[in-house]
Amino acid sequence: MTKDEALKLALEQAFAAPVQEPAGDEWTPCMKLPVVVHVRKQRPGESHVSTREGITPVKPDDLIMRGVSGEEYPIGRAIFEQTYTLDTTTPAAQRTWVGLTRWEIDAKMKENK
Repeated sequence: MTKDEALKLALEQAFAAPVQEPAGDEWTPCMKLPVVVHVRKQRPGESHVSTREGITPVKPDDLIMRGVSGEEYPIGRAIFEQTYTLDTTTPAAQRTWVGLTRWEIDAKMKENK
């Protein structure tokens, strides 16, 4: 058996194996805090942006997003539209978590189990 064939067989076996869920109660559901980021259209002639990971190419339909630490990175328009909204108003249901201490959040999470 060649190296490529062995690798292919190993990958097929790994993907065929059932996914094992972690034992016990180690996973706790969480909700990502609402974070406002900024987005812009590409500048004329812009083909790359300098990200924290280095120089990253920009695809023709990408938007440029600025993260919470001021970093920039390209984001595909379709992904942006699926995961972000231009409305920065925080939903009322999420506002109740803002300002809670770590201990208050932990207590709330235990109540909701």
